[in-house]
Amino acid sequence: MSYLFLSLVKTFFFITLPIVEAECVKVSMTHLRKSPSASSAKTWTVGRYTPLIRLKRKGRWLQVKDLDGQKHWVQREKVSQELRCLMVKATSFNVRTGPGSKYRLAKVKQVEKYMPLLRLEKKGDWYKVKDRFRNTYWIHRKGVWRPVKISNIGF
Repeated sequence: MSYLFLSLVKTFFFITLPIVEAECVKVSMTHLRKSPSASSAKTWTVGRYTPLIRLKRKGRWLQVKDLDGQKHWVQREKVSQELRCLMVKATSFNVRTGPGSKYRLAKVKQVEKYMPLLRLEKKGDWYKVKDRFRNTYWIHRKGVWRPVKISNIGF
């Protein structure tokens, strides 16, 4: 076999995709920090269900990235990979009583940018969500940001 063919086979069979680790704030409120220390400057204060992307770990701290691509540090015990969280990315977005625009507006009617949400269910392009005030409603996927967890894949 030629060297070129073996190189192509090797490249094809050993491709791996990067891991995107989705984290979700599990406490009512926490501070994101500039560096991995409780005495470090606060960069953002976020509430329950705020989704974040894990970049790296340093002791009991995680470096994370938010909806806007900003990097922060958070204490590892304040977040979880077990919850599925979303964040409103539009300035404001209508929410519905069911999974479709044919359903009437929910009692809340609209949610604002940066509203963190817990994903409860998915039907087509719609997510049934719960906010930190325990309101439940449906929101279209176009209105939210969600860090997707991708596993390493080797062939």
